[in-house]
Amino acid sequence: HYIDLVIPRGGADLVKHVMQNSSIPVLGHADGICHAFVDKAADMDKALRVLVDAKTDYPAACNAVETVLLHADLTADGRAKTLVDGLKGAGIKVLAGPRAAAALGLEAAEDFHIEYGDNTLCTEIVDGLEPAVEHIAAHG
Repeated sequence: HYIDLVIPRGGADLVKHVMQNSSIPVLGHADGICHAFVDKAADMDKALRVLVDAKTDYPAACNAVETVLLHADLTADGRAKTLVDGLKGAGIKVLAGPRAAAALGLEAAEDFHIEYGDNTLCTEIVDGLEPAVEHIAAHG
């Protein structure tokens, strides 16, 4: 019996150690910040349930959501505020990038490259799917 491939699960230090010390091929993952995008057409109740679960199920996991990108249209009609209030109501500390801080009156996040590892996340406002993808490429 042979092991064809190792896919280590765990923190960045463990993955790096396995990659450097294994004679077996290793599929390692890079560090990154998990993002979610809430589009203007999203069902807000469902979006809130998904986001709360993605943050609170196991906030220290490397796949917990750390940044939530909100379509700009959600701020115009109050849905972004309702969503943020729901996150706060679930015990999540909500920080913000520059646009979300200004639009929603939230405390500014220190940086977009933070893996909080607790019930804290960052929000930011984007103008649509393409800018969301660009943000994720730059900060994910």
